[in-house]
Amino acid sequence: MQLNNWLQGHGGTHRLAWNNYIVCGPRHRPKWRSECSVDGTLFGWGHGPSKGDAQEVAARMTLETLLSSYEAANPC
Repeated sequence: MQLNNWLQGHGGTHRLAWNNYIVCGPRHRPKWRSECSVDGTLFGWGHGPSKGDAQEVAARMTLETLLSSYEAANPC
């Protein structure tokens, strides 16, 4: 949610793309990997017991990376 909010103020959520994979585990309990890209560049990834959990981890990593980059480029 925070990532979407930030992107809405910085060019729009259409810049966001997800890739989700089942990486291992039985069908009834898979382990997911989610990758989050902005403008085609991978900024975050995460693993979790559900697609939503993996996406949450990836979204947090992406937001932290974007904020660091934005603050470095806009110090004032």
